[in-house]
Amino acid sequence: MSPGLLSASFLFLVIASISIAADASSYVPRDNILLNCGASGQANDTDSRIWTGDTGSKYGPSLDVAGPTASLQDSSVPQVPYVTARVFTSPYTFSFPLGPGRKYIRLHFYPSNYSTHAASDALFSVTSDSHTLLSNFSAYLTADSLNYAYLTREFSVNVSTGGLNLTFTPSTTHPRAYAFVNGIEIVSTPDIFGSANPMLVVGGGASVEYPIDRDWALETMYRLNVGGQSLSPAQDSGLFRSWNDDSPYIDGAAFGVTFSVDPNVTISYPSALPGYIAPSNVYSTARSMGPDAHVNLNYNLTWVLPVDAGFYYLLRFHFCEIQYPITMVNQRVFDIYVDNQTAQRGADVITWSSGIGIPVFKDYVVITAGSGQMEMRLALHPDTDTKPLLFDAILNGLEVFKLQNANGSLAGLNPPLRPEPGVHLGEVLDGKSMKPKSRTAAIAGGVAGGFAFLLALLCLTAICRCHKKKKKKKKGKKDAVSSEGPSGWLPLSLYGNSHSAASGKTNATGSYVSSLPANLCRHFSFAEIKAATKDFDESLILGVGGFGKTGPTLDNTHVSTVVKGSFGYLDPEYFRRQQLTEKSDVYSFGVVLFEVLCARPALNPSLPKEQVSLAEWAVHCQKKGTLDQIMDPYLKGKIAAQCFKKFAETANKCVADAGMERPPMGDVLWNLEFALQLQESAEENGSIGDGISDETASSVVMDGKKVADDPSSEPSTTATTISIGGRSVGSEDSDGLTPSAVFSQIMNPKGR
Repeated sequence: MSPGLLSASFLFLVIASISIAADASSYVPRDNILLNCGASGQANDTDSRIWTGDTGSKYGPSLDVAGPTASLQDSSVPQVPYVTARVFTSPYTFSFPLGPGRKYIRLHFYPSNYSTHAASDALFSVTSDSHTLLSNFSAYLTADSLNYAYLTREFSVNVSTGGLNLTFTPSTTHPRAYAFVNGIEIVSTPDIFGSANPMLVVGGGASVEYPIDRDWALETMYRLNVGGQSLSPAQDSGLFRSWNDDSPYIDGAAFGVTFSVDPNVTISYPSALPGYIAPSNVYSTARSMGPDAHVNLNYNLTWVLPVDAGFYYLLRFHFCEIQYPITMVNQRVFDIYVDNQTAQRGADVITWSSGIGIPVFKDYVVITAGSGQMEMRLALHPDTDTKPLLFDAILNGLEVFKLQNANGSLAGLNPPLRPEPGVHLGEVLDGKSMKPKSRTAAIAGGVAGGFAFLLALLCLTAICRCHKKKKKKKKGKKDAVSSEGPSGWLPLSLYGNSHSAASGKTNATGSYVSSLPANLCRHFSFAEIKAATKDFDESLILGVGGFGKTGPTLDNTHVSTVVKGSFGYLDPEYFRRQQLTEKSDVYSFGVVLFEVLCARPALNPSLPKEQVSLAEWAVHCQKKGTLDQIMDPYLKGKIAAQCFKKFAETANKCVADAGMERPPMGDVLWNLEFALQLQESAEENGSIGDGISDETASSVVMDGKKVADDPSSEPSTTATTISIGGRSVGSEDSDGLTPSAVFSQIMNPKGR
């Protein structure tokens, strides 16, 4: 054999082996149409997929001119395909010549104002030949209820012959209704539903087979990469599906534990399971209940998924054991529940898959009754009947599909608009401004709200303010704290020179929490603030604080905002879960506390990398026992060691990485009161000279450890009796008080 022929044969074998490997894990779609509606030419999206404009396209007859551009282009929205749109004021049909078989139809919507069309006026239906995909659909209301900037609706339909027709029809019930779409995506798929044998859950652990008809249409409701990160379409196994993080749907604080595939385990698809069912990245991560059997037996690992009631749903659970020592039958066995009905008893992944690292999936069909929105609850719980080695459960991936009803429809109801005080429902839907009477009421409410907010802020500032040394009291009363304290050390300017000339009186015998008027805690709606500020008129801005300005994200009727402002204050959990909670406010407040203590901004890019973020640097210094070295130099010699320690521990607990570990705001306030009383007590006793200074800083107790120049020094204890809210509180500055105990009712035997 000649060398050239030998090389050609070798190259052929290499190409063949690569093709076989690719076929084993991914799918190459025959049809892959990406239509960028309203645009012309070609453009790449964030995954480098090429979208073609529909202007002059063979799929859209008479679309000879470009469509309108979104009036507000939010920075969080990808440019392709969401910048331009195709708007229809009468029924319009796209025609796609396709071969037979199942297709994914993905419709992309960015609810914004387009030319003279308001976002809230978009109300329309979408049909695919004999199937109704959307009916009286409002992308504006749907995005608002989900707090999303843009939407993708994915459907699976079977095309027999003659191709696929997509018809957009504006609603006839709304005078200014129109239809729009930003992008249309059509991808051919293998029959991933008809080949499975799902079981219909009928309760009591019983189930019957419920085959999926090949002509049925389905809508993807959820596709979750359980225990892992979100996966983009480019990371899918050829079908360009998006897999989302499951953590936002976990019920309560019982998140279980997440883990990845063992380095010695390889994900190996069995011959009966094609790789396009789910990518290996899905099977490479998992969520389980945790290692504590006693804890696991007393809770369910639960996901809560809002769905449209009145439909059948196909639930696809993806499983794969990916860590040792789970290699044998009856090591991890659990039950699966759907809406308090038993879908599966004695689920054993090893029994189903026949080994570690081998993926498997199980399908179940459930029935929902009623109408409107409902919550579907999926739960896992250890099975005790088989007496397994571990009382635990595992899940790697989850997909939820809505099945068409008897009329061939997948359309659900629009979520209700959340009316705001002082805003008429019809006016918001029409996209018009409020009436003068409503505007006047909103302005008055907004001004009153602003005054109440400033008053509350002043009260909180007074609470945190440590008072200057005042005249000594009569002898014999130094062990009690006076009901009238002097003015304090809290600087009015957070950065640079922190000298404060403020003075005032506080009542130390009354609780600051109880003294705050209840009406100061009312939440003011976005619409009220918007009206009171004349739609955020720039000329009315008094200044820009550290949190930055906020503004509306969509059109002038939208009541949702995206998170804006300084990243130094933003809860790190927000970047992982994209959800803001009350504990997010606690984190931001903790950053402010460190700003007060250290007299520097939350972010300072001019500093070394590890010092840029104040929260991270302060926590690092506190663990090292060197927080006093980065505190405001003006405070040295003026703040009592006990007050400094309590204040720093409070701030440290507020900026805990996990929201569950952060205290409620009421506890934060109580501990700030405590720190204030410790400062006043030290001033009354004349022991302020023992406060933090360059000479004494090295002996400050931080993180439950004594950092001293003399390693043989014994921990000292200084007893102080103070009164907070009419309660006598004993405090000992001892080594036993750690940050983990800062917010305990019993920090030590004489604590709160």
